[in-house]
Amino acid sequence: MTLGYTLPPESLRIELDELSRVSVELIDAIKTSNVIGEHFPKHQLLEIASALSSLNSGTAEGCRVPLEYARVRLPAIRREYFRTPNSGGDIWPEEIITPVRGMKLDASLGTVIAAVSTTLDEYRQLATATPDSPFKEHVSISVTEPDRAVAIAQSLRLQEYTQNAANIINRVSIEGSSRAEQFSRTLVDVETSNGLAEAEASFSLSVSKWLRPLVTNLRIYPDILKKIGISMQIGVDIAQPLWDRWGDFWSNVENLLFDEIRKTGKAFEELATKLDSRIEAAQSPAKQDIRKEELLEVDERGEIDKWLTSAFESLSETFILWDKDDRLVMWNKPFQAAYDLPDSILVRGAERSSVYAAAKRPLIERRLADPEVSNGSYRMTEIQLWDERWLQISERRTQSGATISIGSDITLLKRHQERLRDSERRLMATIGDLSSAQKKLERQRTELLIQTRKQPDTEK
Repeated sequence: MTLGYTLPPESLRIELDELSRVSVELIDAIKTSNVIGEHFPKHQLLEIASALSSLNSGTAEGCRVPLEYARVRLPAIRREYFRTPNSGGDIWPEEIITPVRGMKLDASLGTVIAAVSTTLDEYRQLATATPDSPFKEHVSISVTEPDRAVAIAQSLRLQEYTQNAANIINRVSIEGSSRAEQFSRTLVDVETSNGLAEAEASFSLSVSKWLRPLVTNLRIYPDILKKIGISMQIGVDIAQPLWDRWGDFWSNVENLLFDEIRKTGKAFEELATKLDSRIEAAQSPAKQDIRKEELLEVDERGEIDKWLTSAFESLSETFILWDKDDRLVMWNKPFQAAYDLPDSILVRGAERSSVYAAAKRPLIERRLADPEVSNGSYRMTEIQLWDERWLQISERRTQSGATISIGSDITLLKRHQERLRDSERRLMATIGDLSSAQKKLERQRTELLIQTRKQPDTEK
């Protein structure tokens, strides 16, 4: 049988800790390397290394699929993007900057690959029955920015929701709660699967057969989290003063978290299906004599635009896509409404500065510091719009230089936070009053004792 979604056994924890350590070293090697060119998948490798570094904070069973994915994807990156010292110019043109095998970055990557294999072997030793790895076929296909835009945007949204849920669990649970720890570890599993799916979708040549198992793995977590949450509801895992905060979170968790996991899974599934259809068309006997570049462009651009427009307009969140030169590519009506922009401004190719210059300025705008962000390609901002609604804007720069921005309405969350702050202020005021009253009683007791001692002994 497979391992449970619980704390990993000691022997597996040792290997996961080691994998986390060498993955952090790989992240540092990537960031400090001066031999990474624009063709190198820096963002994707950082995302994979970050996911591997967090596996020791997840569950025992939750590490299996990420390890199996890393076991095939990391060597594939090394084969494709790391040249041997004696590689000829016909293989690696001089203008392409790429790491060399045997150097620091390659050695760090090799260490992580070895640690992945060792950790996966340890998992298989502990599990009495292990499913066959689904990461076998290796047929890659070209992915464009419009292809992946919907899935990447939904992935960013899920990232926000899981981080918010983790913060709430950490705040409301009592110290030492095993169920709260299990819930938090399972949230790490969700973040890991989501991050790896986003990484695979971001490759210029993606493997749909590797994307699908990550999606399947992501989709199982709503049911797992629901079972843990229900057990927390009837247990003693929540601190009593914060029970209302937990109650608000749990009553909305279906929409605030579980539904977002399902939406993300669906978005990546639709992308995988689209890629599969291209591979099938490319491999059909009638088209064997067509060049690879033509096979990778099966869909007509008009059909793609129509599909993407429909997908973007179905989002309740604001969505906008800028190209590498900060010119407008795509947007949806919620974005236009949020900034009260006229139709004449929103045209393809419009400069970003001119679009925002025509917008109604927000009342409040502040950038959020996020210690979890490992590179400068991602930022998060909170703004209060001219109509007093609040949006949380997540912005990510892709490998090609394009920028995806998605805004989630957090007005209700802001109001709830304000009510919580009021409640906490009242609680602290009550505690202060009780403390003052206690000090007063202690002072009166001391005075009474002194007066009693001063009274003459009437029995003498």
